[in-house]
Amino acid sequence: MPEFDIPEQSSRSPEESSSEPVFRPGAGPDHPLRVQVHRPGTGVLVLSAGGTLDTATTADFAELVRHRLECTASGLVLDLAHIEFIDTDGIITLLETATRAQARGVELVLVPGPSVTRLLELLEVGDRFVREDSAEHAVSNAQAAVRGRSR
Repeated sequence: MPEFDIPEQSSRSPEESSSEPVFRPGAGPDHPLRVQVHRPGTGVLVLSAGGTLDTATTADFAELVRHRLECTASGLVLDLAHIEFIDTDGIITLLETATRAQARGVELVLVPGPSVTRLLELLEVGDRFVREDSAEHAVSNAQAAVRGRSR
């Protein structure tokens, strides 16, 4: 199963740098975005991510998800149970992914961890996703939806 690390990137230019550390909860070299992709069965692709999904990592994550949406069969599970920190850029990426999936006819199922769930609820956008508590349930439901559409 392929695994990718998306490194932290600083949005500061060298002249903006200061001696004070920039505080971003969960972010930093100890919590890069880690992504694994696997196919547990016919018609469904699982993209599991852990670490930090924020301004520094969303562009690469969005590109990876866009590519997988183009290549995937009929179901995509985004397992974000191990995301330790997410910001609004991460949520925007998830909303854009949901829109793209719907346009392509791909069943998207989200497995949010506590930090993702908290921000989805704070921003009042959680109802825009089909959500499951575990990747296993998400895969099972996505496969059922794929089979239901093929009949």
